[in-house]
Amino acid sequence: MMEGKEDGSITTDFPIECAEVFMLLVNIWINPLLFGRGHEETVNRLHFLQHMMRVLGADIVSDQLLHKITERHSDIGGYCSDE
Repeated sequence: MMEGKEDGSITTDFPIECAEVFMLLVNIWINPLLFGRGHEETVNRLHFLQHMMRVLGADIVSDQLLHKITERHSDIGGYCSDE
């Protein structure tokens, strides 16, 4: 985040806080194993995370990253059945 702030690719006034919030949300809030969620709800949370980071000036959540995260959760059997 600090490098992005320095080179202008990240425009947030809060690079450290954005990095911390991102890590907390990805590691805990997005994790379907911790909350017993299905694929669809997890994807919705990922899209919210992507939007939030853009609004904060830290556009670091690509569609490719979203795909990798959802694939990883699928690979480890992390989703409950969507209702």
